[in-house]
Amino acid sequence: MTSTEPVEPDANRPVPVSFSAAALHAAAGAALAFLARAYGGPFGIFEILAFLAWAAIGLTTVVVCLVSALRDAASRRAALVTAALVSVVLAGSPFLWPIVRDLGWRSQVRATLAWNRDRYEAIAAGVGKEERKGKESGITSDGVRYVIDAGSPLRIAFPIGEGILDDWTAIVRDPSGELARLQGADASLSKRDVPLRMLFGGDIVRVRDLDGGYFYCVFT
Repeated sequence: MTSTEPVEPDANRPVPVSFSAAALHAAAGAALAFLARAYGGPFGIFEILAFLAWAAIGLTTVVVCLVSALRDAASRRAALVTAALVSVVLAGSPFLWPIVRDLGWRSQVRATLAWNRDRYEAIAAGVGKEERKGKESGITSDGVRYVIDAGSPLRIAFPIGEGILDDWTAIVRDPSGELARLQGADASLSKRDVPLRMLFGGDIVRVRDLDGGYFYCVFT
């Protein structure tokens, strides 16, 4: 005679919700934050879209986990823990995202400088042989773009990114090191060093020292 007794849930059977979902979501967020500014530029559009998409996936995961916990007693514990872990990551993202993002763009900028430094030095040696006035721009035979701001000292910007309208970023060779004075708070908010902020025909709003007379600058 066939038994009609209820079958107890097998605690060892695979559960539909895995703890790895939380780790996967956190890793995806870290990767997006690392790449958002490094390859999306410093002007925020790609970064905002990436963050919203990642957050939406996280919220969807939490909802799916909670629904699964209500419907399936066997997977309830795993589902609730996964939902809690994803929620913790989402709650911490406003603090962690900027840290990983800044690490990403610093790594990308420094890698760009390391890869092109010999080219930059060769360009500087070439343009420094002639007396120049005002602003000039050009492009080398191997594809390196540059903008010259003649003066004393001669400064050269090597554009590495463009934003909306007239926004752009560059690695700037400044042998005087004077651009270091614009570091810290948003340079555009300071009334000091106006001639420095207006180099290359733009308004420098951010400066980071890359060492060795090179600086990362954001222009608007």
